[in-house]
Amino acid sequence: MRAQSIKIRALVNKNLLKSYNIPDGWSKLFKDPKIFFREMLENIRILDEIEISLIVSDKGAILFLSKDGEIDYSQCLIDNHEVFINWIKELFEWYWIKGKSLRHFIRKEMQVNQ
Repeated sequence: MRAQSIKIRALVNKNLLKSYNIPDGWSKLFKDPKIFFREMLENIRILDEIEISLIVSDKGAILFLSKDGEIDYSQCLIDNHEVFINWIKELFEWYWIKGKSLRHFIRKEMQVNQ
Protein backbone atom coordinates (compact mmCIF):
# COMPACT_ATOMS: atom_id res chain seq x y z
CA MET A 1 0.00 0.00 0.00
CA ARG A 2 1.32 3.41 -0.97
CA ALA A 3 1.54 6.10 1.71
CA GLN A 4 -0.74 9.04 1.01
CA SER A 5 -1.01 12.37 2.71
CA ILE A 6 -4.25 13.99 3.71
CA LYS A 7 -4.64 17.74 3.58
CA ILE A 8 -7.20 19.15 5.95
CA ARG A 9 -8.40 22.74 5.75
CA ALA A 10 -11.10 24.24 7.91
CA LEU A 11 -13.22 27.35 8.06
CA VAL A 12 -14.36 28.31 11.55
CA ASN A 13 -17.11 30.67 12.63
CA LYS A 14 -15.62 33.72 14.38
CA ASN A 15 -18.15 33.44 17.21
CA LEU A 16 -16.73 30.06 18.19
CA LEU A 17 -13.27 31.47 18.83
CA LYS A 18 -13.85 34.63 20.86
CA SER A 19 -10.12 35.40 21.04
CA TYR A 20 -9.38 31.79 21.88
CA ASN A 21 -6.05 31.13 23.59
CA ILE A 22 -4.49 27.71 23.37
CA PRO A 23 -4.00 26.29 26.89
CA ASP A 24 -0.49 26.37 28.41
CA GLY A 25 1.61 23.37 27.50
CA TRP A 26 -0.73 22.21 24.76
CA SER A 27 1.85 22.73 22.03
CA LYS A 28 4.29 20.43 23.84
CA LEU A 29 2.06 17.49 22.89
CA PHE A 30 3.35 17.76 19.31
CA LYS A 31 6.75 16.65 18.02
CA ASP A 32 7.49 20.06 16.52
CA PRO A 33 5.15 22.81 17.80
CA LYS A 34 6.52 25.38 15.33
CA ILE A 35 5.59 23.22 12.35
CA PHE A 36 2.21 22.45 13.91
CA PHE A 37 1.38 26.14 14.41
CA ARG A 38 2.62 27.08 10.94
CA GLU A 39 0.41 24.36 9.41
CA MET A 40 -2.53 25.46 11.54
CA LEU A 41 -2.14 29.08 10.44
CA GLU A 42 -2.05 28.03 6.80
CA ASN A 43 -4.97 25.59 6.95
CA ILE A 44 -7.58 27.26 9.16
CA ARG A 45 -9.38 30.48 8.32
CA ILE A 46 -12.06 32.44 10.14
CA LEU A 47 -15.35 33.71 8.76
CA ASP A 48 -17.69 36.15 10.49
CA GLU A 49 -20.59 33.84 9.75
CA ILE A 50 -20.89 30.40 8.20
CA GLU A 51 -24.28 29.23 6.97
CA ILE A 52 -23.19 25.82 5.69
CA SER A 53 -21.29 22.79 6.84
CA LEU A 54 -19.52 20.61 4.31
CA ILE A 55 -17.08 17.76 4.00
CA VAL A 56 -15.40 16.90 0.73
CA SER A 57 -12.85 14.36 -0.43
CA ASP A 58 -11.88 12.84 -3.74
CA LYS A 59 -14.45 10.08 -3.10
CA GLY A 60 -17.54 12.13 -2.21
CA ALA A 61 -19.02 15.21 -0.61
CA ILE A 62 -21.75 16.18 1.82
CA LEU A 63 -23.35 19.59 2.31
CA PHE A 64 -25.57 20.72 5.18
CA LEU A 65 -27.45 24.02 4.92
CA SER A 66 -28.70 26.25 7.70
CA LYS A 67 -32.23 26.61 8.95
CA ASP A 68 -33.26 29.41 11.30
CA GLY A 69 -29.62 30.48 11.68
CA GLU A 70 -28.34 27.02 12.70
CA ILE A 71 -26.81 24.24 10.65
CA ASP A 72 -29.52 21.65 10.01
CA TYR A 73 -27.83 18.26 10.25
CA SER A 74 -31.11 16.42 9.70
CA GLN A 75 -31.04 17.08 5.96
CA CYS A 76 -28.17 17.16 3.50
CA LEU A 77 -27.01 16.88 -0.06
CA ILE A 78 -24.63 13.97 -0.51
CA ASP A 79 -23.13 12.42 -3.62
CA ASN A 80 -20.04 10.79 -5.02
CA HIS A 81 -20.44 12.08 -8.58
CA GLU A 82 -17.42 13.99 -9.89
CA VAL A 83 -19.49 17.05 -10.84
CA PHE A 84 -20.98 17.33 -7.33
CA ILE A 85 -17.57 16.83 -5.68
CA ASN A 86 -16.04 19.57 -7.85
CA TRP A 87 -18.94 21.92 -7.11
CA ILE A 88 -18.49 21.43 -3.35
CA LYS A 89 -14.74 22.01 -3.70
CA GLU A 90 -15.43 25.24 -5.60
CA LEU A 91 -17.92 26.30 -2.93
CA PHE A 92 -15.34 25.68 -0.21
CA GLU A 93 -12.73 27.66 -2.15
CA TRP A 94 -15.17 30.57 -2.51
CA TYR A 95 -15.60 30.69 1.27
CA TRP A 96 -11.85 30.07 1.81
CA ILE A 97 -10.97 33.23 -0.13
CA LYS A 98 -13.34 35.23 2.08
CA GLY A 99 -11.81 33.80 5.27
CA LYS A 100 -9.39 35.64 7.53
CA SER A 101 -6.12 34.40 8.95
CA LEU A 102 -6.20 32.52 12.24
CA ARG A 103 -3.10 34.47 13.38
CA HIS A 104 -5.12 37.11 15.27
CA PHE A 105 -6.75 34.45 17.41
CA ILE A 106 -3.59 32.66 18.54
CA ARG A 107 -1.58 35.01 20.67
CA LYS A 108 0.09 33.62 23.72
CA GLU A 109 1.16 30.26 22.35
CA MET A 110 2.53 31.71 19.12
CA GLN A 111 4.65 34.24 21.02
CA VAL A 112 6.12 31.45 23.15
CA ASN A 113 6.92 29.20 20.18
CA GLN A 114 8.27 31.69 17.62
